[in-house]
Amino acid sequence: MAKSNFSQEYKVFRELLRHIRGESGMTQTELSTALGMPQSFVSKYEMGERRLDFVEVDRICAELGIPLASFVGLYQKATSKTAARKSFRSKKRGRK
Repeated sequence: MAKSNFSQEYKVFRELLRHIRGESGMTQTELSTALGMPQSFVSKYEMGERRLDFVEVDRICAELGIPLASFVGLYQKATSKTAARKSFRSKKRGRK
């Protein structure tokens, strides 16, 4: 099995976008239509086949009804948990 090209943090980012879309009640098709993009655009970034730039994330958040600052806060909260687990594991490995 091939190793992912994306970090754990990027996986959290993608999952958060998917979660927020689901919470908003929008389908991939509805969101893609609102963005003026094909449905595959949403599918590909949610699956990790396509990376997003800052401007795209801002537009997606706007269409989903979440302020960008709120999205960033949710992302930071989610990744701080990931970072804490990584830190704990690396400290544990260092012990003998």
